[in-house]
Amino acid sequence: MRSLIFLAVILTLTGTGYCAAAEIKSDWKGVSQSIQTGQYRSAYQKSQELLKKYPQDIVLLRLQAVAALKLGKTKEAIANLQKALTIDPSSMSCGYFLAQAYASDGRLDSSARLLEEIIKQAPTSPYAVKARSILPQLKNLRKSAVAASNQESDPSKRSNGSIRLSLEHDDNVVYRSEADAAAGGTVASLRFVLGTYYEYRFVDQTQDQRPVTAGAGYALYQSLHESQRFADSNLGSHTPYLFLRKSGHLGMLPYSSSLQASYNIARLGPRRLNRTRGLQASWSLQPTSWFSLKPFYSAQWNDYRQDYGEYADWFSRDGFEYLAGLEDYLYLNHNKLIFAFNYTYHKNDTHGSQFDLKSHVIAVNAYANLSNQWRLTGGVQYQTQGYLNFLPLPERRDDVRTYSFGISKPLPNQAYVMEFNLTRNQSSSNRDFADYKRDVYGLGLNHYF
Repeated sequence: MRSLIFLAVILTLTGTGYCAAAEIKSDWKGVSQSIQTGQYRSAYQKSQELLKKYPQDIVLLRLQAVAALKLGKTKEAIANLQKALTIDPSSMSCGYFLAQAYASDGRLDSSARLLEEIIKQAPTSPYAVKARSILPQLKNLRKSAVAASNQESDPSKRSNGSIRLSLEHDDNVVYRSEADAAAGGTVASLRFVLGTYYEYRFVDQTQDQRPVTAGAGYALYQSLHESQRFADSNLGSHTPYLFLRKSGHLGMLPYSSSLQASYNIARLGPRRLNRTRGLQASWSLQPTSWFSLKPFYSAQWNDYRQDYGEYADWFSRDGFEYLAGLEDYLYLNHNKLIFAFNYTYHKNDTHGSQFDLKSHVIAVNAYANLSNQWRLTGGVQYQTQGYLNFLPLPERRDDVRTYSFGISKPLPNQAYVMEFNLTRNQSSSNRDFADYKRDVYGLGLNHYF
């Protein structure tokens, strides 16, 4: 989120050129030409060598800072520009590019103050004209940064997590058709749900100035039905995981990547349902300040406890499962309205042929941040599920539609968030027993730490 907010300022600032040719000594023209042609690494190396001979030259310091910024070396760029301004405090160009570096580093207040100072000192200069055109956009982004920081974990902390308690009403616990009288028809129940996660970062890219962030986490989910009649439907899930994360810039475009390995044990009632080893990878890129895209891939190896003996070739759900897809995000009206678009391809290759699955999922979700910290969420999802070898022929096909709505607001102490959620699932299938409708609505309380 943070890199999203800063991208517009960075692109605007860097698109304005770096210096007038008349300002550059002839000795530095090679560095200047390398920057002009996009050879930033060459410019960076040349300027480093020249700085050993001329460490006090502000033009060279500025050029080296521009090359460093293009290569994602923001801290180094800031240090060189600050040094240049110490040598010549009146340099408008160095002040302008230091504002650029501050914006790239997320220091929007410092960036804005520098631009305002440039306008005040030399209101008719070319840099003041550029600063004047950028400043309104920068101030709007500062407001968005403040709003976003309220939703993100404190970057100075090495750990974060949440606990969620909710009471839900499920009108079709067993996912059955209303007409499936032989199986008992639909059944409804109240249930209590506990969900929590906690993660700790052993190495933090921001705090430790390391190339990656590395850590471990644990997630838990447990549902408890109010009636003992549904004790066998109580679902428990325990997932420890390890992760590596990295963020940076590809050229001038911010990106983030994640690699995670997990181990999950799920229980249904008193018995173990499944044991899963998983691997997830994703990579996010932001071409503009209002758009980002994230391809992802997830693989898991399932080990169900059931032993079907001679029927294992038909009914065993053990096997390999993977999902691959793309998520796109649109950020509108200074992040007050966010749209998320998702496509996922899902393939399940099981030992038992009855559960071989190929699925396509399309989803659209919207998030609206309203006044007084109210937040609305809504989504629509369409999923086609094809069971490739389901007997008797023909292939079983389920079309599942999901509609969701939620509203939430922090409590006055800001430590807890109250929420109400409603979800409807509706399945249409060429097998009557797989037709069903299911509504779940609940009231929850979240605590973030």
